[in-house]
Amino acid sequence: MVVFGEVRLAGEVRSVIHTEQRVREAARLGFSRVLLARRDAKLLRARGMEITLDGTYTIRDAVGVVEG
Repeated sequence: MVVFGEVRLAGEVRSVIHTEQRVREAARLGFSRVLLARRDAKLLRARGMEITLDGTYTIRDAVGVVEG
């Protein structure tokens, strides 16, 4: 699993630049799952990315995805 995003002080996960390039590179390197900001996950799903995209709003949600 690859995880990326900007974390704000209140624990929100925000988008980062070059998201699509990062996801494509993760897939090229053999990763099958990416955890990123929910907004980015929705946008990339609409573009038909061939990798599992898990979106999250907060760090608390992200930990739940990773553990679960």
